Amino acid sequence: MTEVLGKKVGYTRGLGRMVRLVDSLSSHQNNAGQILFAWSKRASPGTPLVGEAKAALFAVQEASFLDYPLIEFEGDNLQVCNALSLDDFQPDWSISSYILDAKALSCNQSSRKVHHVGRDANRVAHNLAKWAARENVVGNIPVHCIPLDVLNADNPPHPP
Repeated sequence: MTEVLGKKVGYTRGLGRMVRLVDSLSSHQNNAGQILFAWSKRASPGTPLVGEAKAALFAVQEASFLDYPLIEFEGDNLQVCNALSLDDFQPDWSISSYILDAKALSCNQSSRKVHHVGRDANRVAHNLAKWAARENVVGNIPVHCIPLDVLNADNPPHPP
């Protein structure tokens, strides 16, 4: 039996949407987890860096409602990830208020980690942001409503 240890929160922004995905973190290392929740929120126009910082704050805000001993955040912007995880890192002035708010909220969690992942590892979140923008979906997104091609974006295609 696989024990759920915590939650992994992936976030991104794209096409005027910020999205957040929650996967289970399991004790089985090869288990990538299962998407449990998805949220979408409209994002105001701005630079990509500000958009990523807003998406990270959105993820931290929503994760503050989860009651798990470990929450891990994954994002594909190195500057935002460093700003959230390193105490001595000075973020760009344009995102400093979002980073300070996210750090203040996340300090209430018993254990949190921030990981920088490559854009390819965040493909499901990016595809979900594109799909949510195209379909004009905002708010809580039931997982069963998300098309399979969006959910399976991280899985390599099977050879013919």
